[in-house]
Amino acid sequence: MLDAFYARMNFMYEISCSKGGSLSI
Repeated sequence: MLDAFYARMNFMYEISCSKGGSLSI
């Protein structure tokens, strides 16, 4: 369950970094 949570956080974090902006999770 936590694995899915961290995977989602990491996914959103990488997207925000690739776009060069801070993305609200």
